[in-house]
Amino acid sequence: MEKEELVKKITDPGSAGTHGREGARAQLDVVLSEELNGSLRQLYNNIFQLQKVIGTRLSELTTQLDTMGQETSSQSKIITKWTKVLVWATITYTLLTGINILVVCLK
Repeated sequence: MEKEELVKKITDPGSAGTHGREGARAQLDVVLSEELNGSLRQLYNNIFQLQKVIGTRLSELTTQLDTMGQETSSQSKIITKWTKVLVWATITYTLLTGINILVVCLK
């Protein structure tokens, strides 16, 4: 029986007496319980699928972050290396300029 028919049996005072209404109420409980069970099962499946998707995406994100960290680390090393080279070049240039100034002044 459909839900509407069961509700009508329950609410209609002239239908089959108290036992008929109680039977319709029990049938309605069964129908609604089955619907609720199906909905909860679907919700569980959706949550499970969502967990898998989130897990996959977090794994991908972690991998990307690791890769970016390694790239950033290597870029930092390169920048540090060339900064040291530039510092040594600047010191050398300053010393040579200082020596040239001394030579010119002492002549």
